[in-house]
Amino acid sequence: MVLRNISIRNYGPIDDLSYTFRFDKAGNPVPLVLIGKNGCGKTLLFSNIIDMMVETKRQLYPNGVLEVVGTNYYKIGSHSYIKVGANTSSVKIEYGTHLKHIKHVDVMSRNPAQSVSNKEIEDSRIINSQQFKESGFYKNTDLQGVTRSDFESSVRLFFPFDRYYKPMWYNADNYNKTTLSAPNSLGHSTTNIIKNDILENVKDWLRAVYLQSHLLNLQIPNDEKIPADFRGKVFPVRQDTKLQSHLKAILSIIKGDGQYDVANPTRNHKTLGLNGPSIHCTDISQMSAGETNLYAIAASIIKEWDIFHSNDDMELSEITGCVLIDEADANLHIDFAYRALPKLMKLFPKIQFILSTHSPFLLAGLRKEYDENIDFLSLPDGTLIHDLNSFSEITTAYEVFSSETENLIQQVESLRAEYQRIKSLNNKVIIYTEGKTDVKYLKLALQKLQGYEDICSRIEFYDIEHAKNTGDGELAKIFDYLQKGNDTNIKICMFDRDNPTYIFSDAFLKGNNRVYKFNLRTPQHRSETDLISVEHCLTDEELKTVDANGRRVFLAGEFNKSTRITADQQYVCHHRIGSNPLEILDGSNDKKVYKISGNDETNYALTKDDFIQHVINNDPGFDSFSFEGFRPTLDIIRAIIQDAERV
Repeated sequence: MVLRNISIRNYGPIDDLSYTFRFDKAGNPVPLVLIGKNGCGKTLLFSNIIDMMVETKRQLYPNGVLEVVGTNYYKIGSHSYIKVGANTSSVKIEYGTHLKHIKHVDVMSRNPAQSVSNKEIEDSRIINSQQFKESGFYKNTDLQGVTRSDFESSVRLFFPFDRYYKPMWYNADNYNKTTLSAPNSLGHSTTNIIKNDILENVKDWLRAVYLQSHLLNLQIPNDEKIPADFRGKVFPVRQDTKLQSHLKAILSIIKGDGQYDVANPTRNHKTLGLNGPSIHCTDISQMSAGETNLYAIAASIIKEWDIFHSNDDMELSEITGCVLIDEADANLHIDFAYRALPKLMKLFPKIQFILSTHSPFLLAGLRKEYDENIDFLSLPDGTLIHDLNSFSEITTAYEVFSSETENLIQQVESLRAEYQRIKSLNNKVIIYTEGKTDVKYLKLALQKLQGYEDICSRIEFYDIEHAKNTGDGELAKIFDYLQKGNDTNIKICMFDRDNPTYIFSDAFLKGNNRVYKFNLRTPQHRSETDLISVEHCLTDEELKTVDANGRRVFLAGEFNKSTRITADQQYVCHHRIGSNPLEILDGSNDKKVYKISGNDETNYALTKDDFIQHVINNDPGFDSFSFEGFRPTLDIIRAIIQDAERV
């Protein structure tokens, strides 16, 4: 049984939607993918389909169903869901086979009499319904001869957007275990269409599946090459059941890197180990959220079929039914969305999949896997999308990725060119720094300070202007990498003094291959205990120079830690003030500084890069700085060069 037609008018954001579900040439249902922005009605559409299925179950299992309590409806009716400006909303769904159709109708009206007089409703059952006349609500599910046996002949599952699983680390005392599924009996339905706890709901069934085994008798040939004790003997050999083979295939598709085995349950039957090329864990719940999500969805489909058919030799291609997955890309890595989920869906050709997603990667993967045998329905207008490039989220993602890719290519090319330049040098002194501004300061210091003419011409800087990641951690990796070479250059890594982890007790440290590292030296106007970066080789007075736009560098020590307001009550910073009073609030992210008075939204915190650019340009106020604070650092560089050239 699958969905045949759905029509929605004036419901939530949906104005007028009418869709007939398609089938391919082999008679298999074509997947439907709902796309659109948040609030376009995807989840509301799902709620109506599940409401229809629950109402069908209520009639077939009069003694109770698990989806709702007592006589409650799954979906609460409310006039607030009638589209703004409309008086009447309606939902019509047909569900079943080509021979038997269940017809579900759900109508709401703010003014029932007006709905009838305006001929917004023409169904006599609704017009004559006393309940509709009094309340404006009418709901009816007509089974039209569909029996419980018909209903149980196929799978129905709904994976809502808030589906979850219980991971291995979860405290069981906080967990309210759901009722386990079993064959329906005595008018009670003990299976639940709605799967909120997808892994926990299949775990006991998985253990039962893996406790089964097939033993085959293996005849050893009577060959002289085989030891006499084994020749001609018969040994029992374990073989996977068909179900076990299917579940292994599912794991292999998800991981995408080879074959995986699920170990037999431990003696207490509480865990299922997993082994394969890239994962070894004691229980499947230790898989990632995305892996668990996909595995549990596929296993849930097989389990639901197994409950009513109990066929150990089942083929996945035999399973029929309807599976709805809201936010199908939830927790999925790009590869899982693009590759794994579409391939898993193809394992079940007779399942009618209805998905919602925002992921351009899932959409692209589905198009690749299904070609034209899939429909993309844009909500709230209900338009079928044939060209995915017209879907705004696809084009936006493309533009973002194209832009970022182009930027990355430019960065890589710039760094490759810089690497080749450095590699071609001989008998030079190459200095590597943490930050992009460090190079600019050291170049200025060598230009402005006298006494370094003997080393100035030999020094080259590794320009990291286009590097994406910089900092002390990256520089530490560079120091380790440089020691593996065999070139004649002297390599010096200069670390700032703002991170105690990378402050060295010695003046400098020597590694292999003429590689050295040292800390920026503390100038006379600073204390040895100060945590400083290269900018602090200038005085505070120089750092606080105001540019033509009234912006300047701010230090954390200027702000009260609790109020984050300067002592003169002029400026405020929303950034948390740390323990280092010399931390530079560089105007990035939340380190912005604003004036307290007026409605001025200008960020007055000057960035480090803008500051040094003012110095390089000799802008007014920035053209007379003393660079004497850099002399101790240049002296250490000279000492390292002398150490490296001692024979």
